[in-house]
Amino acid sequence: MNKLIKFLHKQEKIQSYLQARKQQNHGIYLYNSSINMNYYMASLDYYYNDQTIVYVAPNPYKATQTYEHLCHLIGHEQVHLYVVDELLSAELVVTSLEFRHERMSALKSVLSQEKKIIVTHPYALLKPISSKDTMLNSVINLEVNQEIQLEKLYRNLIKLGYKRTPSTISVGDFSVRGGVIDIYPIGEKYPIRLDMFGEEIDQIKTF
Repeated sequence: MNKLIKFLHKQEKIQSYLQARKQQNHGIYLYNSSINMNYYMASLDYYYNDQTIVYVAPNPYKATQTYEHLCHLIGHEQVHLYVVDELLSAELVVTSLEFRHERMSALKSVLSQEKKIIVTHPYALLKPISSKDTMLNSVINLEVNQEIQLEKLYRNLIKLGYKRTPSTISVGDFSVRGGVIDIYPIGEKYPIRLDMFGEEIDQIKTF
């Protein structure tokens, strides 16, 4: 844990704030604080409370800055960036796929009730998304000895936004080589490999 976060946690006013957050089921509005202090307060809230923190920045640029600062403070595995393109500029076209993967990772954490900090902005919060039931029904569960319809699996992956490629290198890729299917799941650290025996999954491993 960051040394300054430990120091701040010992301060009486910070203790009062964190205690109030534990006792109330709604948000608390902070004002007249610096942007850096906001980062530390979000980090403190994350460490010392048991709920996911939603940090709302003014726009995608500020959200990205906040995301980078919070990753530095508490680690990138604890923070998600939920950004939606407001303007289709050249820069955003390049990063739109990355933003989509980040949004999927954030939603996955929410559905699985993992405690995280989710950094977003007003436009992203206002944009409609699928219902919880629809998202849960879209999850593809794979296990050893399971028989699957291969063409249906490929169609479902493409429907979910995956791209069929010659080799699986980036998040959102999947590839097929004989009896081997490689998939790089969104939100996972490593891709997975399915060793198939016909239409039965013989082995599942990461690589």
